[in-house]
Order: sequence, then structure tokens, then C-alpha cells
Amino acid sequence: MISFLELYDNSSLFSLIMNILMKLITAAITYGVGVKLIKFLRKCLRKLLERHNAEKGVITFLDSAAYIVLYVVLIFTILEMFGFDTASLLAVIASASVAIGLALQGAFPIWRAVF
Repeated sequence: MISFLELYDNSSLFSLIMNILMKLITAAITYGVGVKLIKFLRKCLRKLLERHNAEKGVITFLDSAAYIVLYVVLIFTILEMFGFDTASLLAVIASASVAIGLALQGAFPIWRAVF
């Protein structure tokens, strides 16, 4: 039986390890910057909604929706960095978003009255 280490000579094994290490470092930096950016964007969204005297429930809902959407985008960005094909996952999320949008379409006229 051939072991994993026998498949690679020393130079290709070193380049493989360095490639994985660079991807991990880049992903960690992307995650850190992404989390800070998400916190900043959510704070701006809350301040904007409070300035326009939106109801507390609307602020909470939109803040939660922004939290989920932005973290999903961050996770997909990091997965793309590692070479995962996220097209099928994005298609599932898009169809779920359409379904949720259709389910909530009766609530949107209420929100329009708030703004």
C-alpha cells in the first residue's frame, strides 16, 4: 500500500503544505476583516433605521436578516478561497430566498407605511 507521503517528493510536499498554509492565513484574515465589516454595516443599518423612526420590530428583523445574509456571504467567500464549488449551494439559497419573499409579501405594505 502506498502512503500519502510516498506520493509526493519533498519539494512538492513542501509546496502543498505552503499552499494550504497560505490559504488558511488568507482565510483567517478574510474572516477577521469580514467580521469587523459586518459589525460596522449592521451598526450603520440600525442607526439609519432609528434616525427614520422605524419600529423596534422592523429594526430587529432587518438587523437579523442583514446578520444572516452578510455571514452567509462571508462563509461563501471563504469557501471559494479553498476551491469549493458553491454554485449549487447558491442556487438552493436563491430559491429559498424567493420562497421566503413570497411568504412575506403581505407584510411589506406594512413596512412601507413605516418609512
